[in-house]
Formats: sequence, structure tokens, C-alpha cells
Amino acid sequence: MKLQLDSLNKFISGVKALSGNAPIYGILLEILDNNVKLIYTDGKKALYNKVDAVVSEEEAKLGGVVFEYNTLADGLQKTQANGNLKVNQVDFDFSSLHEERVKASAIKYMIFEDGDKQVETQVSEIEFYIKAYTSDTTVNKYKHLVQFDYDTQIFGNDVADTWNVSDFTNLIQRLSKGDDGKSANISSKRNVGFIVNRNSLFYISSKADINQGFIITKFMCKAMLDIISKFEPSTLKLSVTDALYCSIYTEDFGVWFEMMKFREIDGKMLGEYERVTGTDSVRAYNDIEILLNREATLDMVKASQVGKRLDSVDTEILSIDYDNSELIFGDEKSGMSKLGVQLRHKDSTNKSKLGVVYKVWEDILSNCTGVYVRLGIELKDEKTVYMRFADLDTENNSVNAYMYTISTERT
Repeated sequence: MKLQLDSLNKFISGVKALSGNAPIYGILLEILDNNVKLIYTDGKKALYNKVDAVVSEEEAKLGGVVFEYNTLADGLQKTQANGNLKVNQVDFDFSSLHEERVKASAIKYMIFEDGDKQVETQVSEIEFYIKAYTSDTTVNKYKHLVQFDYDTQIFGNDVADTWNVSDFTNLIQRLSKGDDGKSANISSKRNVGFIVNRNSLFYISSKADINQGFIITKFMCKAMLDIISKFEPSTLKLSVTDALYCSIYTEDFGVWFEMMKFREIDGKMLGEYERVTGTDSVRAYNDIEILLNREATLDMVKASQVGKRLDSVDTEILSIDYDNSELIFGDEKSGMSKLGVQLRHKDSTNKSKLGVVYKVWEDILSNCTGVYVRLGIELKDEKTVYMRFADLDTENNSVNAYMYTISTERT
């Protein structure tokens, strides 16, 4: 059997992204007449890729073959192209499979000029052995690889959403900027994705029609972005089974994972930002309204953190000067920096001081994409205020996203 080295490299790289720091034990090859299905799973997430292959009649009868991951990965490392040395494919010989091993080899060549022609000349041949089993004889260590019918149980659902890849990646990329360990919720009822962080909440509009809501961790967001960048599909199908398992796939590759359960506290936090506590009244966020140039504000926030610890979440002073239409970062002790803005307010004073966390503002503004951001402030009580950053799409006169945070004090 002959497989393109590039196909193997993409799959192994995807497995590394999906497994994170967890150990990888084995890879399953399901051998068909003219292609091979490469499959990795740890029982809670899986990667699937169907690739073209040159397969003999005898090899097609083998069905599934389990490769030990380490001997496969170590062998493939030997076959990689290097400098002017090129490699196209890897040849697998299954004649010793009964000895629980498979021989693999690859030819390295160089291209030389011969008059007007380019000639491929073999330079070397790499040979290595992979520890391997058939699906029927595999040991318990690899049994989880052969427990699913991947085509029907995982990547064969009739009910699925179709996503444009750029819409999908844009959404999960913005949600992946949340805190480690948090889960992003993609809601079919609201047609948005949101993630509740320690000091903020990101609420991102979706351009796709979401019928299959799902929950994805920050780790899975990053793994999906890595994997999609390698396989470069134009569209994706997404289906959810039993409100517990999510499959994201095309005809040739797919990712499956067990979702985390929805956290009720996340829903309550979103409700707290959107509605007045204990009522159906919607928070207007118009007690103070400020139009911000996103890049200028982000630059000011970053500059105000120079000299502070990278992990600092200390509260800093932000003043709003209504008379001069300015935001003032810092104070007389630390130095004051001023940013001109457009604003409207219902405050009874000519200046307000808020306690904010600049690092949270940086995270929020970095996650916005528009030229302008509208900051709406809701005066919750005498000291506490709620803040809503609206990421403005000025071309379509709409909002791409809302980012929420709070001010812990107000004077």
C-alpha cells in the first residue's frame, strides 16, 4: 500500500493538536479499495481523515489495522524531506502483520538538470518497522480505536448544520480568547456564541443559521483552528448527538468530541448583564455612552499597563471628563493620559471616576474588529456600574459582538 507522505503528515499533526499533552497510543487504518481512513480517538474525542491510496486486492481484505503511534511517528520522522531531498510517498508492506509488525519504506530523491529536462534521481531509501495489529487481534490498549463505526455513529448524522468555514473559524477564534478552562456556548436560540470569563463576557453574533447548538472548550477551539488550517475545507457540517457529542466534518475528514455540560451559572451571568436583576426589564446601557476609536483606545490601555505585572488584575482608575469629552487613564500619582472621545451622559457631575481592570479592557478591545466601539454604561447602584462594549459594523449599521464587564467602584 502506498500513501502520500503529505497526507500522513497532516493527519499526525492534527492528532497532536487534538491530543494536547495527553499520551497518544495508536492510529487505526481502515483499508478500502482505493483509499484509507486514518482514525485517532481517545474515547472522548476523535480525528478522522479519508485519503487516497494505492491498495492491492489482498490489502483491501485486511479491513482495519492498528498502528502503535510511537513506532509510526518515529519512522515517519526519518522519512521527512530535508533540504534538496524530496519524498513523495510511504510504502507499507503488510506481509509480516502476523508477527505484529508492518514494514514501511520511503525513497528520497533529488532533482537534477539534464539539458532542458529535470530528472528525479533516487538518493536513498529509508526502511522502518511499525508495531501493528489487525482490528480483530489488537490488544486491550488499542480496543478503543475499533469500538465505533465512524461513518454511521459519528460522522453520518442526517441532521446537521452547514457552516461556511470562515464564519465558523471567525466565531470560535474570537471565543478562544477567553480564560483557560472555560467553555464557549454556541446558542441555537440566540444565534450567537458566548463565553463567560472571570471578569468579562464575550457575546459574538453568528453569520450562520444555528440549529445545532453546541459547547466547545477553549482547548477544542484552538485544536479545531489548527486542524482546519491544515485540511482547508470550504464548508463544514456540524451535528450534535444526545446533547453530549459534537461532530464537525466534511466528506473526507472530521473531528468528534464529548462536550462539557452547560453551566447554569453562565446563563445566569448573561441574564444579569442583559436584564435588571429579578425583572424582565432590559438594561439599556445608555446612562453614559462613549464612542471609542478602537485602535486608539487599545493603544492607550496597553500603554497604561507598561511596568505592571503581566498577570495583574488590580483595579485602576479611569476618569470620564464630561466637560472636555475625554477619558483620563491613571491619576496624578501614576501620571494621567488623556484620550478624546464622543460621549453622552445622564450623570449629574462633570466628572466620574471608575475602578476598572485595564487588562480586561485590553482583552475586550483586542476581540473587537470594527474601527469604532460604543461603550454603554449602566449605573447599577451608587458604586457599581455595568459596561457593554458594542463592536460596531459601520458598513452594515449593525453590531458584530457585545463584550461585557463591570466597574467595581464609582465616585
